[in-house]
Amino acid sequence: MPVEVGVGKTETLLLKPSEYQGLNGTAVAGRVVIMTTNTVPIKQRVSPAAAPSKGKGKTKANKEAQQQTSQKTELRLAGSDSVNEVVFIDAWADASDRICERCKVGDLISITGASVLPTPQPWSTSRLPYHLRIKGTVGIQVLVQKLESLPWGQPPAHHPLVSLDSLARVKDKQQVCVAAQVAENPGSTERDVQNQGRQNVCNAVLQQGGTRVRCAFWRGFADQLATREPGTCLLLLQVQVEKKKEGSWELGSLRATQILDCPVELEAKLRGNLKEASECRMLTQVPGRNWKECEAVSSSLSSLVAAIVPGHLRKLSTVFRISGLQIMGLSSVRSDSDDWAHPDATQENRLALRAIFVDSDCQCSMILYHDTIAANVDLGQEFSGRDTPELRTKVLRGFQCALWCAKVKFRENEYQQIMELECRHLEPFLNFHAASSDLLPHMLKLPRCSVGGGCPVAPLREVTRDADLGMLTVHKIDASSVRALVMFNDVDMADDESLQQEMNTTSAMRVKQWVDCCLWGLAPFQTDDAPFRCKIRAAGPSSAVRWLLQGRKGDVFQVVLMQTETDDEYSVLWHVPVQEDAFESVRTYYRYVCAQQQEADELEFETNWTPAKRIKTVRESMPTPSKNSGAWEEQFA
Repeated sequence: MPVEVGVGKTETLLLKPSEYQGLNGTAVAGRVVIMTTNTVPIKQRVSPAAAPSKGKGKTKANKEAQQQTSQKTELRLAGSDSVNEVVFIDAWADASDRICERCKVGDLISITGASVLPTPQPWSTSRLPYHLRIKGTVGIQVLVQKLESLPWGQPPAHHPLVSLDSLARVKDKQQVCVAAQVAENPGSTERDVQNQGRQNVCNAVLQQGGTRVRCAFWRGFADQLATREPGTCLLLLQVQVEKKKEGSWELGSLRATQILDCPVELEAKLRGNLKEASECRMLTQVPGRNWKECEAVSSSLSSLVAAIVPGHLRKLSTVFRISGLQIMGLSSVRSDSDDWAHPDATQENRLALRAIFVDSDCQCSMILYHDTIAANVDLGQEFSGRDTPELRTKVLRGFQCALWCAKVKFRENEYQQIMELECRHLEPFLNFHAASSDLLPHMLKLPRCSVGGGCPVAPLREVTRDADLGMLTVHKIDASSVRALVMFNDVDMADDESLQQEMNTTSAMRVKQWVDCCLWGLAPFQTDDAPFRCKIRAAGPSSAVRWLLQGRKGDVFQVVLMQTETDDEYSVLWHVPVQEDAFESVRTYYRYVCAQQQEADELEFETNWTPAKRIKTVRESMPTPSKNSGAWEEQFA
């Protein structure tokens, strides 16, 4: 018999959820297995007298109506251990408060007088053709009573569960509750989400008995699941099983998903029925691509950038490999601030940066996400995710100390109606601090396009200046800055010229130094030849010019230079030291780049050519290894 909460004792016929129809003298009974309370936005109707018929007043009234919220409580009441005996119940506003006062998860209760809505509740674990809504005054019109027991036996302490092997019978999507052990957990990683940018996802694999299934838990749920070690038993409430394709199913998270520790009795049962991994059936055909190992077409950056046509979108899945890229700068991906932190507030302790990649002929910005940054720059074990000057210096220096190899593909930016290059994998190609492996396979004669904005490699004796336009020209390439390989020498310079102290500050200074250019174009480097010499200068606080002040004869640097008012003098934008072990590798590769720059043949496209036609033209101009690569998609075959 029911034990009433606050209104005395009554006699009613207790029914299972599958039997209940809302008739007088009957009550639906069961255990509260899920109970959630949230504040949700609601839109209330504005009375005709209060709502202006037109103009700004109407917009303001509608906006105020949309801003109102209400409290909502949702319950799942289970009458037995069958998923067919779960009923969905909701209560709003005052009724929500009253229902929260009268019951909690785990209580046995009966409900009398709730409105029966003859439609199944979407996005619910209930399989019944109706759901209940608590309207009116709780305690008078609707009675909620605690029970000591049920006439037909005790339901389980948790929501009725679905076995993993039964998920293979789902034909589309269905919300379920499952209990399983974490078999594999790769942690949280970032993936692209259409129209939402990069988001965290955890693709842990769950096992129950001899069945395994992969999860796709996103955002905050990804971080929660990522912390669960393999071997942990979990109770997952309100997850969605979806048939991704024929023979493949996946568990996904929903807004109402709960990740709980498995009850002790259930955990013991799970562990006792586990089979070896080799004997398990995997319900998920794992998609995706290993970007590091996948086949790619060797290409130049300029030829791909030139294939982009504003207003033309084309789905292109070919992966390209671009070697020898220099990262000239890093900036925030945000438009409203300069913060380097990930723009999504749920992505705690993660970075997202826009990197400027250059080759001799062009530049292109691509976004680098936290996983790529952390794989190439040591952020430290105690990385807090805070954007600090020390962090910026560490990341920038980490990317400046090498040339890079990027695997990229085209993506469609539907908002701006343009195709973009997307970096899917990044790794060092030529390290300035250590000897590099054989670079010969990457020294291909690749097609180039004159796009502009690049930073060519310059044997400084071959550079010409245009003082009026502020441009430097090397190998018929016009640029505002050039890259050079220079070595400190022992040529003396007058003290008043080598170091100039600013009169209005105590710390800023301008420093000049004679250097030898280590690049001689295509001619072999001979130690007996007179090197080409010029002056380089830098200005700023002592920390910024110390490398020039303390440089010793034989020290080698890669520098990015701009012209000055003096013919034999350049201004240093930034520099990176080249260690002795790396010198020959760097010089050999830069001589190859100079040879490529001297090639007069550059691709030219008609203005009305589509991206696909431009890519086909690029392929026809490629050397045999790139032209015949198996990475080309069928449309270019």
